[in-house]
Amino acid sequence: MILHGGAFGAERTQEFQLVAGWNAIYLDVDPANDAVAANFQSGLVDVVARYFIPKTPVRFIEDSLEEPWNTAGWSVWYAPSREESFLNSLHAVHGGAAYLVHAVQAGTLTIQGETILRPVNWKMNSFNLTGFPVETAGLTFAQYFAGSGNRIGTRVYRLNNGSWQKVTNLTTTQIRPGEAYWVYCEGSTDYAGPLSLELAGTGSINFNARSGVTTIHLRNQVNTPFTVQASIEANTGLPLYHQVVDFQEFTAESALFNGSLPLGTLAPGKTTALRLELRAEFLEEAGGSAILKLAASNGVVLRVPVRYQAD
Repeated sequence: MILHGGAFGAERTQEFQLVAGWNAIYLDVDPANDAVAANFQSGLVDVVARYFIPKTPVRFIEDSLEEPWNTAGWSVWYAPSREESFLNSLHAVHGGAAYLVHAVQAGTLTIQGETILRPVNWKMNSFNLTGFPVETAGLTFAQYFAGSGNRIGTRVYRLNNGSWQKVTNLTTTQIRPGEAYWVYCEGSTDYAGPLSLELAGTGSINFNARSGVTTIHLRNQVNTPFTVQASIEANTGLPLYHQVVDFQEFTAESALFNGSLPLGTLAPGKTTALRLELRAEFLEEAGGSAILKLAASNGVVLRVPVRYQAD
């Protein structure tokens, strides 16, 4: 068991509505306690499996989930009540990953953990088991992958009644929040979805006494416009400000980041920027955290951990 995240982790809770039988979920938080049993209640879930992509591409999808664990790439955890529990090979749960979860009955699964920003690392010429950063249903597979140059999303499989079934109409079928799918990737790509994000770091904003300002760049990667709004969640006391530019007066000043901040409409291929500042002189603690939420009107939501740690 590993405890990570720490006192200054930007935490949130992810909720899944499980059906009795098999479920395919996408976890986008890193649990503080990564033990499998600590995150999947034994009274609700009795089997959890994760697919670790092997060196050879995944070229087909099995229709049944009866016994997939003897194929390359699978690690599985059985609840102590199951006689197979001595075969456990899955020992930790991490965010930014998809899991197959067998529920003994319908119910709500909640997992709390540190917010992470971890785009899909697509394996080329292979199926990938993954989910997507959408918060509400509405965005179709065709709309989500419109900027991928047909490299991703032409073949998608969804779990239905314990079997993987091909999505036959990608232009009308909507992506569901928290659900995982088998998605084929043709060739090499780093496509991260309709809303791409550039940070001066590796998935988080880390302020300290020497660095209190950063700029986040956002780009529309698809062929339809959408609006973007920024907001701050789960703030544990960080004095965060954003830059306000007056184009008529040619001035710029900092304003306290409260509530929702409209970033305007992003036309296809266009970019916008958000300058985020931490005012260390107003800090009351030696550290803290928050979550920067970037929500597009098409349903895509990116959450960026924000942290401050005194030297």
